[in-house]
Amino acid sequence: MDNNIDNVNKSDKKRRTAIFALIVAAMMITSTVLGFVGGFAANKFLGSNKADGVTSTSIPVASTTSSESGNMNVSNVVKSVKNSVVSIECESQSQAQINPLYDSGSSTSKSAGSGVIVTTDGYIVTNNHVVDGADKITVKTADEKSYTAKLVGVDSETDIAVIKIEAKGLKSATFGKSSTLEVGDEIVAIGNPLGELSGTVTNGIVSALSREVTIENETMNLIQTNASINAGNSGGGLFDKNGLLVGVVNAKAAGNNVEGIGFAIPIDTAKNVIEQIIDYGYVKGRVTSGLTLIDILDENTARQYSVNELGVYIYSVAEGSNAEKAGLKSGYIVKSVNGTKVESASDFKAVIKKLKVGDKIKVTVSNGMSEGSVEYKLSEKK
Repeated sequence: MDNNIDNVNKSDKKRRTAIFALIVAAMMITSTVLGFVGGFAANKFLGSNKADGVTSTSIPVASTTSSESGNMNVSNVVKSVKNSVVSIECESQSQAQINPLYDSGSSTSKSAGSGVIVTTDGYIVTNNHVVDGADKITVKTADEKSYTAKLVGVDSETDIAVIKIEAKGLKSATFGKSSTLEVGDEIVAIGNPLGELSGTVTNGIVSALSREVTIENETMNLIQTNASINAGNSGGGLFDKNGLLVGVVNAKAAGNNVEGIGFAIPIDTAKNVIEQIIDYGYVKGRVTSGLTLIDILDENTARQYSVNELGVYIYSVAEGSNAEKAGLKSGYIVKSVNGTKVESASDFKAVIKKLKVGDKIKVTVSNGMSEGSVEYKLSEKK
């Protein structure tokens, strides 16, 4: 590092974009300590870039569109798809500190979510935030059978994750086309609200399409629905009136006097991501800085993480990454990237998203006493 950065000690304000003045909140929490350790779980479970030797993906896709199919009532939709929705329970070891001089110990936390079976041999789509940081993932199918799942891969940009259980002859969902949806279309959501009510069905309509929402510092375009969505629904299915999967539930709006505002990832967005994760273990072309950042923008959070200064901190640096080779370490405060001031982790990500694999970035960091900058190349996120 230059500019006195060698003097640095060697030893996600959590922003969520408001929509109509509502706070958009990710539905599931996989770690009671803010879920900032997802990278560790991904490295632990992935093992290799190619998932189980799979060379191509066969996901059932409807041969007709909604307008060409006969509509079913809600009970018939549920009968046709309920066995394709699963409950997910995650356990994680968390450590709520980033100060290398302070050891607060670790604790085990549990959380729950939902998932949708996408292949008959056990591939399941859920949300990245459902399995983020999980050391153990347990899946329960509609027939009450339990399986230990392996994490195949994740894509934080779309909040999609794929897990795998060892089972055959499962009921997989048939993919529809979210592009054919219209505002006012009837939909059905099935999931595991509160982590205790597996197979719960709610229904409603499509309230809006391509609604821009920011969740966990990632901005995405989602389907908005008035179907009841609660904690634990994340990763569950959003089905149209023909029983076709048109979305993966991932968020709701929360706040005083807020009701009936839920969100789902359009299946047209999710499908390619799911296929690439199954085939390769990751989404090709995604760039990574090698850094996991955390917003510490209030005194309570600062105390929780045992730091004295507010700012955007490096929570972890990927082992063997270009960031590590450049000298960046956990506990550094990020001041800017490529000349853009960093006031939140989303500011940093906004810059990275515009770049491609092989581009150079310049990161300025501080330990509260001195500042310095490093340059390194972005690599492909695997």
